[in-house]
Amino acid sequence: MMNVIKPYYFEHPQYGKMRVLTAGGKTFFCMSDLQRVFDKTPEDLYQIVADSEGEVRNFHIVMEPKKEVEFRTFFLDLEMMTSNRRKKNVAVDYNFCDEVMVTDMVNPQKRGDKLIAKWLLGFIKDSLNNKMFVHCYCASGVFLLSDNTEVTPIDVRFNGRILTINDQIFD
Repeated sequence: MMNVIKPYYFEHPQYGKMRVLTAGGKTFFCMSDLQRVFDKTPEDLYQIVADSEGEVRNFHIVMEPKKEVEFRTFFLDLEMMTSNRRKKNVAVDYNFCDEVMVTDMVNPQKRGDKLIAKWLLGFIKDSLNNKMFVHCYCASGVFLLSDNTEVTPIDVRFNGRILTINDQIFD
Protein backbone atom coordinates (compact mmCIF):
# COMPACT_ATOMS: atom_id res chain seq x y z
CA MET A 1 0.00 0.00 0.00
CA MET A 2 1.26 3.45 -0.91
CA ASN A 3 1.84 5.96 1.87
CA VAL A 4 -0.57 8.82 1.09
CA ILE A 5 0.68 12.18 2.34
CA LYS A 6 -1.85 14.99 2.73
CA PRO A 7 -1.18 18.69 3.42
CA TYR A 8 -3.28 20.83 5.76
CA TYR A 9 -3.17 24.50 6.67
CA PHE A 10 -4.39 25.91 9.98
CA GLU A 11 -4.48 29.50 11.13
CA HIS A 12 -4.79 30.78 14.70
CA PRO A 13 -5.58 34.43 15.52
CA GLN A 14 -2.67 34.60 17.99
CA TYR A 15 -0.13 32.05 16.70
CA GLY A 16 -0.54 32.46 12.94
CA LYS A 17 -0.18 29.67 10.41
CA MET A 18 0.66 26.03 11.03
CA ARG A 19 1.37 23.67 8.16
CA VAL A 20 0.62 20.03 8.91
CA LEU A 21 1.07 16.80 6.98
CA THR A 22 -0.52 13.44 7.62
CA ALA A 23 1.48 10.41 6.50
CA GLY A 24 1.09 6.78 7.44
CA GLY A 25 -1.54 7.57 10.05
CA LYS A 26 0.76 10.05 11.82
CA THR A 27 0.58 13.83 12.05
CA PHE A 28 3.66 15.95 11.28
CA PHE A 29 4.01 19.67 12.07
CA CYS A 30 6.15 22.13 10.09
CA MET A 31 9.29 22.79 12.14
CA SER A 32 9.77 26.38 10.95
CA ASP A 33 6.19 27.15 12.09
CA LEU A 34 6.87 25.45 15.43
CA GLN A 35 10.11 27.41 15.89
CA ARG A 36 8.13 30.62 15.39
CA VAL A 37 5.12 29.84 17.63
CA PHE A 38 7.20 28.39 20.47
CA ASP A 39 9.82 31.16 20.02
CA LYS A 40 12.77 28.74 19.98
CA THR A 41 16.33 29.72 19.19
CA PRO A 42 18.34 27.49 16.82
CA GLU A 43 20.16 26.12 19.89
CA ASP A 44 16.85 25.35 21.68
CA LEU A 45 15.63 23.55 18.57
CA TYR A 46 18.89 21.61 18.25
CA GLN A 47 18.68 20.40 21.86
CA ILE A 48 15.04 19.39 21.43
CA VAL A 49 15.79 17.43 18.23
CA ALA A 50 18.81 15.76 19.90
CA ASP A 51 17.01 14.83 23.13
CA SER A 52 13.53 13.98 21.87
CA GLU A 53 12.24 10.47 21.24
CA GLY A 54 10.15 12.13 18.52
CA GLU A 55 10.73 11.90 14.82
CA VAL A 56 11.87 14.46 12.24
CA ARG A 57 10.94 13.83 8.63
CA ASN A 58 12.02 15.74 5.55
CA PHE A 59 9.35 16.09 2.89
CA HIS A 60 9.78 17.02 -0.76
CA ILE A 61 6.97 19.44 -1.65
CA VAL A 62 6.21 20.50 -5.22
CA MET A 63 4.09 23.64 -5.39
CA GLU A 64 2.23 24.57 -8.57
CA PRO A 65 1.94 28.17 -9.80
CA LYS A 66 -0.98 30.17 -8.41
CA LYS A 67 -3.96 30.52 -10.69
CA GLU A 68 -5.46 33.29 -8.56
CA VAL A 69 -5.33 34.36 -4.93
CA GLU A 70 -5.72 31.14 -2.99
CA PHE A 71 -6.46 30.73 0.66
CA ARG A 72 -4.52 28.22 2.70
CA THR A 73 -1.63 28.06 0.21
CA PHE A 74 0.76 25.52 1.76
CA PHE A 75 3.97 27.43 0.94
CA LEU A 76 4.02 30.95 -0.48
CA ASP A 77 6.37 31.82 -3.33
CA LEU A 78 8.26 34.19 -1.04
CA GLU A 79 9.03 31.31 1.36
CA MET A 80 10.34 29.25 -1.55
CA MET A 81 12.49 32.17 -2.79
CA THR A 82 10.69 32.37 -6.14
CA SER A 83 8.83 35.00 -8.13
CA ASN A 84 5.09 35.25 -7.54
CA ARG A 85 4.55 35.32 -11.31
CA ARG A 86 6.20 31.99 -11.99
CA LYS A 87 4.78 29.67 -14.62
CA LYS A 88 6.39 26.40 -13.50
CA ASN A 89 6.18 24.11 -10.50
CA VAL A 90 8.74 24.72 -7.75
CA ALA A 91 10.08 22.08 -5.38
CA VAL A 92 11.18 22.64 -1.79
CA ASP A 93 12.30 20.33 1.00
CA TYR A 94 10.95 21.14 4.44
CA ASN A 95 11.31 19.46 7.82
CA PHE A 96 8.34 18.35 9.87
CA CYS A 97 8.20 16.60 13.23
CA ASP A 98 5.72 14.39 15.02
CA GLU A 99 3.59 15.21 18.06
CA VAL A 100 6.13 13.64 20.46
CA MET A 101 8.63 16.33 19.50
CA VAL A 102 5.90 19.00 19.70
CA THR A 103 5.30 17.93 23.31
CA ASP A 104 9.06 18.19 23.96
CA MET A 105 9.00 21.81 22.70
CA VAL A 106 6.70 22.86 25.53
CA ASN A 107 8.54 24.74 28.26
CA PRO A 108 6.57 23.90 31.45
CA GLN A 109 7.54 27.33 32.89
CA LYS A 110 5.78 29.15 30.05
CA ARG A 111 1.99 28.98 30.31
CA GLY A 112 1.75 30.25 26.75
CA ASP A 113 3.55 27.12 25.51
CA LYS A 114 0.88 24.94 27.13
CA LEU A 115 -1.84 26.89 25.31
CA ILE A 116 -0.01 26.49 21.99
CA ALA A 117 0.26 22.73 22.63
CA LYS A 118 -3.48 22.55 23.34
CA TRP A 119 -4.13 24.16 19.95
CA LEU A 120 -1.68 21.87 18.13
CA LEU A 121 -2.38 18.58 19.87
CA GLY A 122 -6.01 19.27 20.73
CA PHE A 123 -7.81 21.38 18.14
CA ILE A 124 -5.65 20.50 15.11
CA LYS A 125 -5.52 16.77 15.89
CA ASP A 126 -9.30 16.70 16.56
CA SER A 127 -9.95 18.59 13.31
CA LEU A 128 -7.85 16.11 11.32
CA ASN A 129 -9.85 13.23 12.84
CA ASN A 130 -13.20 14.87 12.09
CA LYS A 131 -14.41 13.42 8.79
CA MET A 132 -17.04 16.19 8.45
CA PHE A 133 -14.66 19.16 8.71
CA VAL A 134 -11.18 17.93 7.76
CA HIS A 135 -11.66 19.10 4.14
CA CYS A 136 -11.97 22.70 5.45
CA TYR A 137 -8.25 22.61 6.31
CA CYS A 138 -6.84 21.05 3.11
CA ALA A 139 -3.93 23.12 1.88
CA SER A 140 -3.94 24.52 -1.65
CA GLY A 141 -1.23 24.74 -4.29
CA VAL A 142 0.44 21.38 -3.61
CA PHE A 143 1.16 19.42 -6.78
CA LEU A 144 3.16 16.55 -5.25
CA LEU A 145 4.42 15.36 -1.85
CA SER A 146 7.01 12.73 -1.05
CA ASP A 147 8.99 11.68 2.01
CA ASN A 148 12.76 12.14 1.52
CA THR A 149 13.32 10.37 4.85
CA GLU A 150 12.51 7.06 3.21
CA VAL A 151 15.70 7.31 1.11
CA THR A 152 18.02 9.71 2.97
CA PRO A 153 18.90 9.84 6.68
CA ILE A 154 18.14 13.02 8.63
CA ASP A 155 21.23 15.29 8.77
CA VAL A 156 21.27 17.63 11.80
CA ARG A 157 24.13 20.12 12.23
CA PHE A 158 24.57 22.99 14.71
CA ASN A 159 27.58 25.31 14.51
CA GLY A 160 26.86 27.27 17.69
CA ARG A 161 24.70 29.82 15.88
CA ILE A 162 22.84 28.24 12.95
CA LEU A 163 20.96 24.96 12.95
CA THR A 164 20.77 23.06 9.66
CA ILE A 165 18.45 20.09 9.33
CA ASN A 166 19.04 18.50 5.94
CA ASP A 167 19.38 21.66 3.84
CA GLN A 168 16.87 23.77 5.76
CA ILE A 169 18.42 26.56 7.83
CA PHE A 170 17.00 27.63 11.19
CA ASP A 171 18.48 30.91 12.44
